[in-house]
Amino acid sequence: MGVGGLLGNRHFALLLSGRLISSFGDSLRYIGLLWLVKSVTGSTAAMGIVFIWGLVPYLLFGLMAGVLVDRFNRKRIMIWTDILRALLSFSIPVLFRAGHAHLWPLCAISFAMSGLSTFFGPTMSASVPNVVAPEDLVSANSLTTIATQLSNVLGPAIGGLLVAAVGVVPVFIIDGLSFLVSAASIYAARIVSTVGSPGGGSTIRETLRSLATGIREGFAYIFGSALFASLFVLILLTNFVNAPVMVLIATLVDRWGSGAQGLGLIGSSVSLGTVLGAVAVPLLAARVRREALVPLALALQGLGCLGLALSRSLGSGLAAVCIMGVAGSIVNIPLVAWVQRIVPDEMRGRVFAAAEVGVTAAAPISMATATQLADSVGVGLLLGAISGLTMLSALALYRVLTGQLQLPAAPSGNA
Repeated sequence: MGVGGLLGNRHFALLLSGRLISSFGDSLRYIGLLWLVKSVTGSTAAMGIVFIWGLVPYLLFGLMAGVLVDRFNRKRIMIWTDILRALLSFSIPVLFRAGHAHLWPLCAISFAMSGLSTFFGPTMSASVPNVVAPEDLVSANSLTTIATQLSNVLGPAIGGLLVAAVGVVPVFIIDGLSFLVSAASIYAARIVSTVGSPGGGSTIRETLRSLATGIREGFAYIFGSALFASLFVLILLTNFVNAPVMVLIATLVDRWGSGAQGLGLIGSSVSLGTVLGAVAVPLLAARVRREALVPLALALQGLGCLGLALSRSLGSGLAAVCIMGVAGSIVNIPLVAWVQRIVPDEMRGRVFAAAEVGVTAAAPISMATATQLADSVGVGLLLGAISGLTMLSALALYRVLTGQLQLPAAPSGNA
């Protein structure tokens, strides 16, 4: 089934529209929250504090979320997380009107919002195979990537215009409404899954023991074969290496004399490349074996990073990051589709949650390390090193995907 046929799949179209609308609302809220914090506190550091509070839930609850996604009705999880996030968004204008939109209440809302998103993300990823056929997963994930990136491009721009035109309050109202529309879309979709019976004990101690067992089963599944263990470690290492690239680009933009406008164009160029890559993936996947396509795309990402390291102007930098965006889609979409297809339904949430936690935990460590190294060795040399390590990762990934390695089996008993 092609892209047109997928959009004709009512249940996937509803799931996709929910994702698109809520992602657009997220982009609006991101701009609105940054502006509100800056207006209320007058401090750039305060914006960083709110960001950190939004990061912590992924580390605290991510693994637990994966277990619950595999044990409870996924449709209900997504609906209730959307409804609760809508209420949180609506609470910000209430606080603002009451004169209580101070730093710490906003940090608490950011923490709660991210905590709910920790459950929504893996649930959505785990649910896609429940509404489309296995052979359509690449196209489905391409459409999801395109929808998300379009939201990332349009959302901040529209959010900035709204704040300038009518103030910050309407941004959060629109964000809350977007969550409610998303919940309604998901409610109308039919999501058939083999999970939905929580099991476990009735006391707090038994429930915690059950969650711990579920987390152990998830890691036992991931590291139960050389194939999955190698792939998981490679994904984390590659993300760790590439996480600081956008931070380093900010320094390059200053050197190019392009300022904030140049940094904005860089972000748009990355998103454009990501969309172009997502459009190309279904065509490439039909002609090139995944075992060759994904490592080649990762090598292309490394070459794009090398081009960035050698760039002396904004124009060449825009081209380099666009190439990196294209390559990123061609790496991620087939890998996600493959994981969705081969991981059993009762383990899928834990696998996606573990990957999300690993990537989230690695990012701040990587960024902190890179900023220290940049002062010592220079941004250009550091980007060159990232390029080389990415291409080495591509070679290792090719060896893993073409090796004679077996998939792990799902644990017996209650997942």
